[in-house]
Amino acid sequence: MKQYRIVACALQVAALFVRILLAFEMVERRQTRDQRIVGLSPGVMTTSRQAVFIRSMPDALAVADSDGSGVASRRPSFLDAYSFGGKSRRETLDGTGGFDLGQEREREDDLETVLDTTVDAKPYDESGKRTYERACAKMGVTPISCCLRQLEASQTLDLSFYGLSARGVIPVAMALVINSNITRLLLPGNSLGLKGFSYIQKMMDENNSIAELDLSSNNLLSEGMLAVVEMLKTNKSLTDLNLSDNGFVESDSYALAKVLESNARLQNLNLSKNHFGDESAHAFSHMIAENTSLQDLDLSWNHFRNKGGTYLAKGLG
Repeated sequence: MKQYRIVACALQVAALFVRILLAFEMVERRQTRDQRIVGLSPGVMTTSRQAVFIRSMPDALAVADSDGSGVASRRPSFLDAYSFGGKSRRETLDGTGGFDLGQEREREDDLETVLDTTVDAKPYDESGKRTYERACAKMGVTPISCCLRQLEASQTLDLSFYGLSARGVIPVAMALVINSNITRLLLPGNSLGLKGFSYIQKMMDENNSIAELDLSSNNLLSEGMLAVVEMLKTNKSLTDLNLSDNGFVESDSYALAKVLESNARLQNLNLSKNHFGDESAHAFSHMIAENTSLQDLDLSWNHFRNKGGTYLAKGLG
């Protein structure tokens, strides 16, 4: 075992020695390359930073030919000893010295890169108008002119019976995440379905200004009722909700009644033109007795009979 350890240590030492040799060779190659770029003899040392500085020097600082006929292609040799950030400069390689400090500062200013960091900042998109336009372009949807006007100058966004569908409502929802002026959102007759309403639900989780929401005649069905229940659990601003003519059935009433028992914000709820019956009336009866904020509950054009009416009356009593 000791022999194996000795062999392993020897291999590690050999590998380290090879790395050191390679490092020295790379440093020597880099120095030779920089000297070749600058045009210096191998005996003159310069750093990579100085070499880069010399390569970036403008042609106006090149040395004139000895016959005065023009500008030489080679850079002045004294720049190999240029001191970055120093207070003085070394003498030139040809032995001359005594540079004009003012002229040197002018040359340094010429070599500096001035970055213009000024940016014409656009005002914050408080209305969500620009967001709506960009989202329409991305989704391939034609922007609605009245939507643009109302986002900017109204508290009501009325898009009744525009046929938005799920795709068309996405830009509207994105704009209303930003907009804090709209308090009434009217979307009846747009065939949103569950998918379209899911975007409205997510928007309502972020929006704290919309107090009235009209979702009538949007074919939400039972799946949409579950999304409505989740919205009512999280939203803190909604006081008026219209869910008429959405194909809700008896079984949908239980989840809705349960969440409304503890909801202390909603004041007006329209559930007309659905398919609620006597079984739903029993659930609504308990909700009516427990809820403390609801003032107007519209259950017209449903399927309540005598038994259902009795349940509702008990809730009111």
